[in-house]
Amino acid sequence: MRLAVACGTVMMLAAGPAATCRLALLLAIDVSRSIDAGDYRIQRNGLLDAFADPAIRAALFGPPDPGGTGDL
Repeated sequence: MRLAVACGTVMMLAAGPAATCRLALLLAIDVSRSIDAGDYRIQRNGLLDAFADPAIRAALFGPPDPGGTGDL
């Protein structure tokens, strides 16, 4: 849960107060009893790896592509 809150906070701060919303993103991590510590780490590390990827960061935080399709 802390990771999801932290990611959401980073995204809000990165956008700035005057920016318009062009992306709504929901991140969910399964923390039920069916998930053990190893599975939780896989989920968490996958999110962290995604946000560290330059192509993903550009798609999320970069300027809109006026002629593009919006695809990653």
